[in-house]
Amino acid sequence: MSSPVFLRGDVVELRTLDEDALEFLHEGVNDPGVWVSLGVHGPVHEPESEEWYEEVTSGEDVLQFLVAGDGRPVGSVTAFEVNRSNGHATLGCWIASDEQGNGYGPDATRTLMRYLFDHQRLHTLQATAFAFNDASRRTLERVGFREVGCLPEWVFVDGEYHDTLVYAVTVGDWRAH
Repeated sequence: MSSPVFLRGDVVELRTLDEDALEFLHEGVNDPGVWVSLGVHGPVHEPESEEWYEEVTSGEDVLQFLVAGDGRPVGSVTAFEVNRSNGHATLGCWIASDEQGNGYGPDATRTLMRYLFDHQRLHTLQATAFAFNDASRRTLERVGFREVGCLPEWVFVDGEYHDTLVYAVTVGDWRAH
């Protein structure tokens, strides 16, 4: 891993993206233990990964990080739709299926939240989780998000429609948490 550490959490490092991370990210979003929870509807091919990388690294409304645990890549955490004038963003995180359960997801999410609230002066963050994804829901609740709504039958995964739960947290609620 050649990308520099941008933020340190309790158990993870958030590193900037570089081309060396593409292979890991490409493998991750094609991992059945990951893509089902992301709602990806087919394989992501390498040219698509490269195009995505160019968009992410050139966009001003996206902050994407490689999550590293014990010196190796374990996932990704992102703030997208960053709206600095209104002070809000949407968060997303995934951890490789063989690395789940080690506390990387909550720590990566919490570390990015701290940066967004303390350094980017954002006020409100939102995130979503599929109703069937108990681990994602627990992670969001553990780091201070609260469920604020439900989009009924919003996503089609594994042959069925599923509800998508909407979560949010304000800087004040987060600090009180």
